[in-house]
Amino acid sequence: MDSSPTTGPKRRWPTHAEVQSTRVEPSLTTLTPPTLSSPMDLSEVERQRWVTALTLAKAKAVKDPESESDGEGEMVVVRETGGGEGGRDEGMTQLRKKMKELSATHDVIVRNSQVLLKQIATEVEGSSRGGHLDPTLKENLSLFRLTADAMVKASEGYLLQARSVEKRWRRDMQSERDLRLRLQENMETMANQIHGLENDAKRSVGGGGRGHRSASQGSREVVLSPSAATDTGRGVF
Repeated sequence: MDSSPTTGPKRRWPTHAEVQSTRVEPSLTTLTPPTLSSPMDLSEVERQRWVTALTLAKAKAVKDPESESDGEGEMVVVRETGGGEGGRDEGMTQLRKKMKELSATHDVIVRNSQVLLKQIATEVEGSSRGGHLDPTLKENLSLFRLTADAMVKASEGYLLQARSVEKRWRRDMQSERDLRLRLQENMETMANQIHGLENDAKRSVGGGGRGHRSASQGSREVVLSPSAATDTGRGVF
């Protein structure tokens, strides 16, 4: 009986050289696994979008690494408080987030513009190439354009958020102003009522004292009148 293993499809493990040939470019340009003969190329627009998104995400993470946790805590506070005060807190939270996005995108635009200007200066110096546009310069131009578009979108979002918050704050301030006026009117009315009650109490106390004195004098006259009548009768008889 043959003790050899059952024949079947043999699994081919990649060699060390093939493993070394597997690479992932940091810029997401190509992916070249050992089992594929041609790399999977991303289109230029998709690649630039990926690069821009990753750059912005990295800039946001470096700008404020604790922004997410702080934002969650603020949103919890907003949900718990509620009302007009909660609306203002929520608006401030949203504006702070939009401002962080604007700041991060602005930093990316500044860095990309510096690189782009340096490369343009280099291209101008080497203008003897016959008007040929360097692919790297073209890539930087596309990256700068996409980042600028992201900055424009972030600015539009911040502007819309600021306008909506401004309208809500105007309504809240107007309602608070009306409430303060009503409270002042109520306080003045209560003060007038209290003053009138005090005057009525003083008048009632003063009138009660005079009535008591007049009543006591009348009782004395009633008591003395019989004796006077008796004495008068004795004198007559």
